[in-house]
Amino acid sequence: MKNVYIVGICGTAMASLAGLLKSRGYNITGSDTNAYPPMSTMLKDMGIEIKKGYSKENLEGIIDRIDLAIIGNVVRRENVEAQFIIDKGIPYYSMPSFMEEFILKDYRVLVVAGTHGKSTTTSMLATALEEMGENPSFLIGAIPLNFSQSFKVSKGEYFVIEGDEYDTAFFDKVPKFIHYRPFSAIITSIEYDHADIYPDFEVYKSQFVRFSQIVNRDGILVLKDDPIVKGTISQNGVKRLFYGDDASSDSYIKGISYQGEFMVVDASVNGMSISYPLRVYGYQNALNSLAVITLLGGLGYDMKRIASALENFKGVKRRMEFLGEYNGVGVIDDFAHHPTAVRITIDAVRRAYIDTGRYRRLIAIFEPRSNTSRRNIFFEEYSKAFTEADMAIISRPYRKGDGIKDELDVNGVLQNLKKYGIKGFSGEGIEELKRIIQQNAQPYDLLLFMSNGDFGGLVWETINLLKGEA
Repeated sequence: MKNVYIVGICGTAMASLAGLLKSRGYNITGSDTNAYPPMSTMLKDMGIEIKKGYSKENLEGIIDRIDLAIIGNVVRRENVEAQFIIDKGIPYYSMPSFMEEFILKDYRVLVVAGTHGKSTTTSMLATALEEMGENPSFLIGAIPLNFSQSFKVSKGEYFVIEGDEYDTAFFDKVPKFIHYRPFSAIITSIEYDHADIYPDFEVYKSQFVRFSQIVNRDGILVLKDDPIVKGTISQNGVKRLFYGDDASSDSYIKGISYQGEFMVVDASVNGMSISYPLRVYGYQNALNSLAVITLLGGLGYDMKRIASALENFKGVKRRMEFLGEYNGVGVIDDFAHHPTAVRITIDAVRRAYIDTGRYRRLIAIFEPRSNTSRRNIFFEEYSKAFTEADMAIISRPYRKGDGIKDELDVNGVLQNLKKYGIKGFSGEGIEELKRIIQQNAQPYDLLLFMSNGDFGGLVWETINLLKGEA
């Protein structure tokens, strides 16, 4: 079993799996309709061929050499390649079921789940174990800057993996994290998301209940200490540790401050006071780091040693990633798309860059692209999510051809922002958005781009515009 074909290879998790398999000696080929950085760049650098689009022609010349196929969760039942693979009798798996059967059974698996903060917390956990000499394997839906790739296979004891609650594939209708054999786990948050597959919050929450019930009884379940998480995840025989900002938690943040390029976190962990610097900003990142310290401390590692390891964490691509300053205008790229993530990201960037005097104004530029953010279900939340920005520029919701009827009312959101004194603009396409940015961006402004996709190339086109190269 050496020749693997991946349908939907450029998704964040699928590209990570492709790289992982390539590193283990598999021959990998795949296809996708959307290939964009950073995952497309990572695949190209590894010499993995990406066939553009889905067609029988992609497969006809190689079908006899394919040992198995992995089909992504974005691929629908009627996909021509998926049907061709099934009709030809090629063994096929979802990404999580492949991981469960062929990879994870050899490790103690540490899973990071939750609505928000999964990629960063998973990256922190992998980095801390690496810095402490534990040589972990990992698979993350983003690229940690400490590793320059989203996966690693090693002979260490632990496999660290990001646990997504989205469903697995059209033929495997369970959340991805159900397949991951968790020895121990972190749940960072539970807030309604994925409205395209979960009809209401109760159904959504039930996925995390199901996940919590498969954590190994010899492991640890680390939970964010908030009413929703505590009210959802009941005691089930697994040791539970809580973290948050309340002194009743096992671990809690006492305060944060900014000192030069570092954010310093003061915390209490199991009654021990610790203070440690981080190279990443924002209260959410302080909580993410505390979740890691709580888990690894519960597994027996020294608290101060964990905190020292986290000092070397450099961040994650497209998670408040500072791309540079161009003619006096700073540019940050971020993956935020849920309204809570948008609000938290804007707040963190303001505190780190505006309140400290590094920049004068914060201009938030947002693309409603995810299946949830394109819908009007979070209209009120988006109307409040941008209140810490000085200006908001929001594109029209991304069109996927699925004909959703309850599309986010972008103009209504911008109208509501006027109540908070925030100037806002909407744009129909990349050229119009570039024009709006060019007309408004000034030296000492900071542009914060937020999208869970490539935003049509807007980020780098804007950088070229600021450099005078457009």
